[in-house]
Amino acid sequence: MADHPSTHTPVGLSFEGKADDDSPPPVLTVKPGEALCRLDEMADPGSRAFMMRRGGEDEEIFVIRQGDEAFGYVNICPHRFVPLNWKPHVFLNHDKTRILCVVHAATFDMRDGSCLGGPCPGQGLEQVALRVEKGIIYLAD
Repeated sequence: MADHPSTHTPVGLSFEGKADDDSPPPVLTVKPGEALCRLDEMADPGSRAFMMRRGGEDEEIFVIRQGDEAFGYVNICPHRFVPLNWKPHVFLNHDKTRILCVVHAATFDMRDGSCLGGPCPGQGLEQVALRVEKGIIYLAD
């Protein structure tokens, strides 16, 4: 994907469907300051994966939408160091109240990534700084 200036408009980021549909949106690569997507492009609550360019490397992250807020995390379980999801863009448990690691059923708080249950006491997900402006989710600078 071509590099985008940090002031690019998210018009081209639109995708059809929600994160829970059968045809997931593509995983986009973004850099700090760039738009990820619009809030209304995600289910509420919902999740979506992205690739983040950090230190010259691409790293998979995911965003959780809860109302008018968005929370970002690196897609790595702090217990097993494996991706949390088994299906594209799906990071929440069945009732969409917690982040779920499908490898060993650890659950994490959607707002701060702290471990709520499973073999990860005292651990948490690595947070990714986001900002929401006028309904658009950005990767923070």
